Amino acid sequence: MAAPDPRRPQYLAATRDGPTYVPLDFATGQVTVTAIVVESEGGITFRLSGDDRVEDLAGKDPDMAGAFVALEALLKQREITLRACGSCAAFRFSSLSYQFSGGSMGYCAVNGINATGQDDIVTLLDRCATFQLRPKGRRWSDDWD
Repeated sequence: MAAPDPRRPQYLAATRDGPTYVPLDFATGQVTVTAIVVESEGGITFRLSGDDRVEDLAGKDPDMAGAFVALEALLKQREITLRACGSCAAFRFSSLSYQFSGGSMGYCAVNGINATGQDDIVTLLDRCATFQLRPKGRRWSDDWD
């Protein structure tokens, strides 16, 4: 059996079907927590579970990307980094990928693969070894076609 490709994302992202696991970087080290996405009439709620330091945080928005950004902002206030594609400098949305996925899927400008290896689409919570935090002030829409 071949060794796993270190560039391939290790987890398929959270979907509306259930939780996934994502790493968080704290000043004291890295912790893996559960990401939970809940859809309701009011939109999407994105929250984390598994560490007391983040249990009270929830990002809410009409779409997945907005909920992700809201949660990411709350984490940044506490100097916590969510190590996932949605926070990575290489993550991109096209206007169509954003529209048709409800803001949950885009593209990796580095690896171009997802956790299943089937195509170049990645979700907000996929991750890989080439993660680099998106620069402050940079928006996903900066690269829309």
